[in-house]
Order: sequence, then C-alpha cells, then structure tokens
Amino acid sequence: MAFYVEKSDSSAAQMRALAAALHGRHFDMYGLGFAARSAMRWLSWVPGPVAGAAAKLALGRIGLPHSAADAVREDEMALWAASLYPVRNYRTIILGAPSGGASHIGSILDAPFLSSHFLLCFSDVRNVDDVYTTAARARRLASRIARNNPSLRLVAHFDPVHDRPVLVFINHIRAKLARIPLPYGRFVSRALADDGALVLIRCEYKWKQYRLKPRVTFQIGGLGGIPDAEYLEGSSRLAEYRTRHGDPAPGDGGWRLRDGRYELCDMPESEWGGEPDFEASARHFASANGIKLLVLTADHPEKFSELALELHIEASCRDSVEPSFVFADCFNQLDPVANLKSRLLPLWLPYYCDRSFNFARSMLDRVPEDARVLFTMHPSLADPFDMIPLDDWTRLFTRREPPMLVGVDPDRFPHDFTYILDFARKTRAFCASHPDPVRARLDARDLAAAALRIGISADWH
Repeated sequence: MAFYVEKSDSSAAQMRALAAALHGRHFDMYGLGFAARSAMRWLSWVPGPVAGAAAKLALGRIGLPHSAADAVREDEMALWAASLYPVRNYRTIILGAPSGGASHIGSILDAPFLSSHFLLCFSDVRNVDDVYTTAARARRLASRIARNNPSLRLVAHFDPVHDRPVLVFINHIRAKLARIPLPYGRFVSRALADDGALVLIRCEYKWKQYRLKPRVTFQIGGLGGIPDAEYLEGSSRLAEYRTRHGDPAPGDGGWRLRDGRYELCDMPESEWGGEPDFEASARHFASANGIKLLVLTADHPEKFSELALELHIEASCRDSVEPSFVFADCFNQLDPVANLKSRLLPLWLPYYCDRSFNFARSMLDRVPEDARVLFTMHPSLADPFDMIPLDDWTRLFTRREPPMLVGVDPDRFPHDFTYILDFARKTRAFCASHPDPVRARLDARDLAAAALRIGISADWH
C-alpha cells in the first residue's frame, strides 16, 4: 500500500515514530534484518571514504522508477498514514504540517498525527548542479502525478547543499494534500471520541518557489542557515562551496532559473510549511461534522518543538517529578516512547545547522539545571557549511555533566551510517536502565493553554 511513499522522510518517519509510541513500542526506522545489519556492521569497520561511498550507492538504490508517478494516489497515501495507528477511541487527533514537535505533542496527548505531506523519491541520475535538468524532469514527473490527483500540490524539492549526496541519484517530489482525504475523514469519524477535539497544526514557514505549472512548484534549498534568496542570487560562500565540490563553473554560486520563464512566488516551504487549502478543508470538515477544532498557528517548525517541551514539562509537574534528562533528537531520528518511558524532556531539532543550534541554546534555559542532555544528530552524509560541528554541540549541551551522544559515531559524523543500527538499540538500552515513566497525559485544552504561554496562536472553532 502506497509503496511510493518514502518511509524515512521527515513527515513519514514522524508519523511512524508516534504510531509506534501509541502502540507502546520503541521506533526503529529501518528495521533491518540480521543479514543487512551484519553487512552494515562490517562496513562500519572499513575506511571512512569507502564506507561513505557505499552508503551513497545504497541511497541511490531507493529511487522509484518514473513509471511509479502514474501509480500515486492521494487517498492511498492517506490510508497508509491512518493505518499506522491503533484502532481505538482518542480524545484528540492532530493533523496538518509535520514536525518532530508534532510527534512529541501527540505522544503526551495520546493522540495520532495525520500529516498533510508525503515525499516521493524518483531515480534520476544527473549533474547535481544542473538546476535546469532537475526542474524539467521534476516538472514532467509532477505533471504525471497531478493528472491523477486533482487535490494534490506538488513541490519539486532541490537542495544542492543539504541533500547533495542523494541528488546524484534522486529527484525529490513532495506531495501535499489540499483537502481532507476520505481516509482521514473516516479515521476521525471512527476514532475521535464524542467529546474529543481535532487539532490543526498551521506552520506558516515560507520559501520562494518557481511556479512550473498550476499546482506544481520548484523549491531551491531548504531549512538551515542559508536563506532562500541566497540560493537564488548566489554568494561568495556558495560559489566556494560549489567549487570545493567539483563544479568547474560555479558562477556567483546561485542555482536560479535565469530565463524568466517561471514566476517566482512566496509559498509554504516544501518540507515544513502548511498548505492553506488543506487548512481550509480541515475547518470545513470540523464544522460540517460538529467537531471542536483547535487551530495552532506559528511561523516555524521549531515553535512546535518548543510547545512539545512545554507540554512534557507540564506533565512532569503534574507527576510531581523533576525530569533528570533532556533528549535533543534531530530530523527523523526520534523515539517518542523513550521520552515517556524514561521521562526525557523532548527537544526536537529540525537540523544540525546554526539556527537549530541557537534554538537549542535558548531552550536549555527552560529545563532543570541538573538535567543531563542526551543528543543525537542526523548523519546526512553531506558536509554543508552551515553545519555546527559536534564538538560545539557537545560544549553547548555540557551542563553539570557532559552530554551523552546517542547512536552516532563522532569520528565519522556526518558521513556515519551506523546510526541506522545504533540509534534505536542505544535508545532502548538507555530506557531499560533508566525507567521513569511519565504518568500524566494532557488534552487539547492543556495544549491550547501551553501554546498561548509560548506565543503560538491557539484558536477554537
């Protein structure tokens, strides 16, 4: 079912992680068998450049054939997402723009999260810096998807800095729902308690995109320490970066489409920005079905991470227990049930860039002084210049005790792929040796109050 959805994408991984927590299980994103785990463990002992090349080759094998574009169906993707969760009644169901914060919010509310975003990775070998070929092929793929899905918005996501290793092989197309699909509506009708509430996460994070055709846009770059305008207009640091990575003609460093054929628009950011049409559909659905709807609005996915932290602090206050640990997880590396089993305050980071570093520093003032930090980073195999080195993260997270790095080899980062084996294993081991279950669970009213405390708009409909 929905074989074409990339299950390790940020949105899918965050739904899968939350679903595992609601089933009472730890989350192992890759779930490799014995043979694959053994081969990967063996590869971890070979020299770094060889292991990195092997990892990149493996990434190249995940791409879909272009014919898969004709098989994509929005209702099938939504049915896959809804099927992840236990079949029972819930007092709260969350939907909308994805983030790790949404997963941690869902776990403390005992609430499923239904994302409006799905990533499709198509096999496409080309020059990483050839923005014109990338756009042309993405336009053709997205057009084939749009033909069968009149309520999808398609974003070709081209980030030649943060996604550079996989762009040799992959053309990313993000499918974004513009309405509540039937499987979501059926799930809510069946699973939401009579006195329950829907929660809509509205993330107004914007990014400049080229409009390739109706319902199809092209985004260059993505969340990190490089603004959208710089990706387009270029800069000396981008030119130097492209030269360092073998581009013989970097020009001014930008990747803009220069022919003026396509309009440049401010749009919801591909990965994290919510779709206004989906949000309007959620309001209509709730009104038509007599369902209470709480709309949470913020301008960046970090705000929902802050909200998750606020809720987990509140839960520990209700338990009359001061948390001993903070877990700074990153991108698609998270395990919400671990936070519940060992009272780990969640501090989800979208990436390991300078902005996330500053966000983490600001959040540390909110947690108990004695709380020790566990942290992980997402080894993307890329080496972007906006990446903060692990040593700096370690210094930031050093409090009364040094932090614990979970599931990442510091000698190989960011070219480390053993995290695929080690993150879930080490997280489970920590929880087994540090049992401290969170007993309290919160509801939508608690969510609204916490949102208002930290400056997130919370409106009841």
